[in-house]
Amino acid sequence: MGFIRDITTLFTENQIEFNTLLECIGYTAGIKHVVRLCEKQDTALIIKEVCERHGLPVLCSRYGLKEAFSTGLSDTFYKITDINDPQCTRSVLFIGDAEWTEKAERVEGSGCDAMETAELYSYPGCCAHNYRLIQQGQYWLDCFLTNATTGFEFSWKCNKIAYLFAPYLTIFPDYFPCSPSCSGTEKLASDYEEVLRDYRMVELLDLIRLHLQGLTLVAGGEVVYIKQFNQVGDDFIVEDNHDQLRLRYRKAGQNILPDRITRISLQGDLLVVSGPPDKVSQYQTAVSDNRILVFS
Repeated sequence: MGFIRDITTLFTENQIEFNTLLECIGYTAGIKHVVRLCEKQDTALIIKEVCERHGLPVLCSRYGLKEAFSTGLSDTFYKITDINDPQCTRSVLFIGDAEWTEKAERVEGSGCDAMETAELYSYPGCCAHNYRLIQQGQYWLDCFLTNATTGFEFSWKCNKIAYLFAPYLTIFPDYFPCSPSCSGTEKLASDYEEVLRDYRMVELLDLIRLHLQGLTLVAGGEVVYIKQFNQVGDDFIVEDNHDQLRLRYRKAGQNILPDRITRISLQGDLLVVSGPPDKVSQYQTAVSDNRILVFS
């Protein structure tokens, strides 16, 4: 537990991201045989020193990463480059026994096949299949919504959308779930939930759950995350005294959302969004990127 204590300290001091902490927890708990950490070069050195101090096997990759492209969802994708490339901004660390770290470096260095990567890092196979579409240029959010089951109620454990907003938490590692109803993701999240309890990190677990429980509206090229609302059947009354977290990921069209949302209603195949003074926007729910999701 000394390793987890020191890694947690790095997180609380804002020296590492939450995903790094979660990956390390997954390794020490036996959920994963090997983890891959893509870190800023100075951060990678700090993590490497912590691993060595506690006797954890760690491999610094012979290659680095440079930025390939970014998306409107604030995702940055990287590609392999020489560690001495002036454009190299990330180092890659692998934590695990030599058999696993050497395999991980080989897989990553040979093109990062989605299915092989999923098997290596214990991600659900259905999500790996879906990731191939993301590698071809599709937004992960589009895939996420297209694969969703009907209805609007989903488990908070599958909420990847909340990761778009501060404090940027999830309860599963850094991959893209295929849908908000993915059973493999929910199972993996439950494993991490149990480990956080075993590690007596209940306050962190409560913070994660609080962040992941909320209402998400996707419409008009925007993602809106709402924490405070009252549900009456298919109507959602939004408490207007609470911040609404918003992210535009597509160019605005003519049918834009109200600046302030006060009510969201499902009326047949229509998603009706109202706001002051008398702004009403309507969206066809048959289009997968017009959707309301309640994570609870």
